[in-house]
Amino acid sequence: MNMNPLSALTRSATATMLGSAEVRELCAHMMREMQQCAARLDLRIDMSPEERIGITQRLGNFATSMLADLEAGRPLELAPQLGAVVEIAGLLGVPAPFSRSILGLARLISP
Repeated sequence: MNMNPLSALTRSATATMLGSAEVRELCAHMMREMQQCAARLDLRIDMSPEERIGITQRLGNFATSMLADLEAGRPLELAPQLGAVVEIAGLLGVPAPFSRSILGLARLISP
């Protein structure tokens, strides 16, 4: 829900993005917003954002599917990935300013 749109916005693969402390922090903020939604729905997420980011870093520098779609001129699959989280947050009354902002920016670049 965050790596895909951020990679499209930055036109960067994962290790390149996560090599930036600021981008890692943004990813963690977005993941915490999703965790707040999950908690309101009584869903348990066992891994911290930092642990999930660490797993992605260990996978190496790969291009996300959304970056590949952008480079190929295909529409970005924003609704099922980040859009769903933002919609759920709105319905639950969970503030999600980071996710909402990234969704808005990503919509501007989607063909």
